Amino acid sequence: MFSVIINILTSHAPAKYAIPLLDGIERLTNVCLLGVTINSFFTWNNYIDQIWKIINQRFYLLNQIKHMSLDKNNLNKVFSAIIVSKLTYAIQVFSGSLTRSDIDRIDASLRKARRWGITSKEYEFCVIAALADSRLQGSYEGRSLSPALGSHSQEGATPI
Repeated sequence: MFSVIINILTSHAPAKYAIPLLDGIERLTNVCLLGVTINSFFTWNNYIDQIWKIINQRFYLLNQIKHMSLDKNNLNKVFSAIIVSKLTYAIQVFSGSLTRSDIDRIDASLRKARRWGITSKEYEFCVIAALADSRLQGSYEGRSLSPALGSHSQEGATPI
């Protein structure tokens, strides 16, 4: 039987909360549970790095598929299946504690996808996260959030 303790205490935690070292039990600072990597400080840096690398690799695949004459509608479906699904997996767990730089990095990748023409839809990570939290994922298709007004608008239409 293999046992692991995930040490979630910071180095400046009071000694009375420290977990003693036990023989045969490995102490970890990072652990991957159900595909989501968590570190001992409950930051998501490793997981976001992993997601960012995967979606950028998949951009290359989508770019190759685009050059094989796949129409825009089907390319959007493939993008949603292999990129948006990766971003939304376990999003309720980690989206609230991401740093601004992590969100900006993901948003930059989503803008790059539109610029490359591998999706015709505008995606923003904060909107995807908010809709996933409220279980309205299906209503995001074809919408974007206007940061100035804070309201949803149809793609190409003037915000209300």
